[in-house]
Amino acid sequence: MTHLTYKKTSIRSKCLQDRARLSAADCRIATDTVTETLSAFFKEHPAAVICTYYPIQNELSPIPFLNRIIDDITLVMPRYNAERDDYEIAEVRNLDSDLVQGNYDIQEPASSCPVYPKKDVSLWLIPGLAFDHTGARIGFGSGIYDRLLADTTGLKVGLAHDFQLIKTIPQDDHDIKMDFIITPSSTYDCRVG
Repeated sequence: MTHLTYKKTSIRSKCLQDRARLSAADCRIATDTVTETLSAFFKEHPAAVICTYYPIQNELSPIPFLNRIIDDITLVMPRYNAERDDYEIAEVRNLDSDLVQGNYDIQEPASSCPVYPKKDVSLWLIPGLAFDHTGARIGFGSGIYDRLLADTTGLKVGLAHDFQLIKTIPQDDHDIKMDFIITPSSTYDCRVG
């Protein structure tokens, strides 16, 4: 195991443990706060097409925010494509009826949802286990979002609990940085030094 891999694994483990300790009430309060922050952010950075995730394991949920605006945007989400053994983006019109249990037991668009070109996504809401102020991110380690975000131009916004924002994240060449990080207490513009 390389030193970089060891550091990432250590950060991943600590953040997973810390997130697992959150109560349902803690998650609800944090999500409510971030929902308001996202609403204000969306007014400053309107987007016609938003790609989001379905929250797992005490991740901040973008769903309440998206329910407010779903009629005014095109909403897309990652979906596993078994033929390609990778993820693609598919359009979701209804968060209640268009999602099914997918790869890694995560809700994803049903096979009936049309594939959508990732180049047309104007705003990406991205989960992670840890972020830093430069926009660096650590996920579960499979590189799904790094591959999805490669060669895209939409704003990349990481959503995280405050404790998930750490001093420094080690980076590989293929790691994609966020433009903004939104936590319950702050919004960080990672594009400015």
